[in-house]
Amino acid sequence: MNQEPLIDASAVAQIKEIGGNELFVKLVDLFNDYVAGRIAAARSAMEQGNFTGVQEAVHPIKSSAANLGARHVRELAQQIEQLARQQNAAPLPGRIADLESAFVGARAELQRMRSDAAG
Repeated sequence: MNQEPLIDASAVAQIKEIGGNELFVKLVDLFNDYVAGRIAAARSAMEQGNFTGVQEAVHPIKSSAANLGARHVRELAQQIEQLARQQNAAPLPGRIADLESAFVGARAELQRMRSDAAG
């Protein structure tokens, strides 16, 4: 079984090349706080039937996740944004739960990498 890594190491290497470990640590901290809030906002908007709110909540997750190499998080945010755009409510709860789960995994891996980088 060949499972894709939670974090693309080449994205992390690129960040460190640009700004060193300090930049990486800052970006991980921002990502962890920001994405958790965006997921909560998406869940709240979904519960209110606010498709535009769901789109607005998950849209910025795509670039944040891509910057840190959290591909699966980015892909799920993109899927949720598309479902909300189509006003397809049925799969949204499951997809948002999948996004939350993927984020938890990515956050744990990023925290491990952050600890290594912070020394």
